Amino acid sequence: MKVFISHMFGGEDERLGNALKEDIDAAGMEGYLAEKTPRYDLLISDKLRQEIDRSEWLVAIITTRSQMSASVHQEIGYALGKGIRVALLVEKGVTKSGVFTYGRDVEFFTPPEFKKHSAKVVKFMKDNSSTKPRQGRPVEEAVRLLTDRKISSVKSSDFARNAYFTHLHSPVPDDEQKPAILFTACPRNLAIDIDVASTEFAEWASSIASIEVDGQQIPLRRIRHHIDIETLMFVETGHNTPPNRKVLSYREFHSSGFFECGTSYTFFDVNRGQRPEMDLCYLIGNFWTFLAHARLFYKKISLDSPITVFLSIRNSHKTALKNSGDDALKPPPPIRIQVDPARDELMTHHPNIQFSASLKTAGEMTDKDIALAARKAAKHICNAYGEATPSCYNEGGEFSWTYWKCASQGIPWGAQL
Repeated sequence: MKVFISHMFGGEDERLGNALKEDIDAAGMEGYLAEKTPRYDLLISDKLRQEIDRSEWLVAIITTRSQMSASVHQEIGYALGKGIRVALLVEKGVTKSGVFTYGRDVEFFTPPEFKKHSAKVVKFMKDNSSTKPRQGRPVEEAVRLLTDRKISSVKSSDFARNAYFTHLHSPVPDDEQKPAILFTACPRNLAIDIDVASTEFAEWASSIASIEVDGQQIPLRRIRHHIDIETLMFVETGHNTPPNRKVLSYREFHSSGFFECGTSYTFFDVNRGQRPEMDLCYLIGNFWTFLAHARLFYKKISLDSPITVFLSIRNSHKTALKNSGDDALKPPPPIRIQVDPARDELMTHHPNIQFSASLKTAGEMTDKDIALAARKAAKHICNAYGEATPSCYNEGGEFSWTYWKCASQGIPWGAQL
């Protein structure tokens, strides 16, 4: 059982924190003391939030010196908000213990007799350890992250509708009906406190103009980046889209090792029947590129964990499938009769589609592993639309990169690259 020890740094408070940790460790539990950082009293850091998340108890030491400490009260409030149990060791004479400690049972102590009171609190925590393990261990954290991002339940009406969904521009104006695609990579064991918001990481991520995929140099869209506390976000915006639907696509690196790309525009067009149309070749080529990009990311942050990847399509039943390959580059035959534009469209009855694959660690992941995952994704989506094989692969099993480049660059059919 892990116990987070909240205390003010320096002097007597730090001595009491170390004494409490000794008692916790001696009782067969794990006491965690945060390292001193210059910003500790100003802002509870991501690392500390993660350590509190992994703890079953938080014990706060409140002294006459620390009774108004911002950091201690931030940690108590965060723990309470997460449903983590809190125990309080309060020095006699403290009069202003703060809003999060008001009205709670406390163990009062005097510094000379601290060990006696510390032992009582440690015994109480051990005797009242939860019989049900808390979420917060690596595998459970990864599951919870995917659940929070609405990627885990393909049958949910909120599937793939995360915080960025409503900002995504789409050929379909209705948020409930518009199609969307997410590429997601999630490590089985999440990273701890990767500083993706650092200048060094942002410069590295921004410097990648193209990625080598299957012997091809695939360009990345040149989109501006935005740095947040836990994320580095790249956002592509349109010039003529309404302000509330201006985002065409985004790329997000998260401090936990989570990596995601999302769009409701890039792979879609509106066909002659005014139905949203999804280009499978362009979709799979970009998914393949995403997998290669994820491998670069995990090598960069030295994360040695197996990776689960997802391709999630929301409102797939609202789209027609354009299952194109290099044959589409040939000039189409003359049209001698009027053809119903909605005829022979590939449709699916699945409201949402999701493909997932388990990959090795970044160091073990080969080009062949990535290519196989992309091919399986193509077949999975094709089958969901009632098509046996994806035509973006030729009879020899080669992917149609020539057509992909035409689609990505807007080059007319039949033109020479």
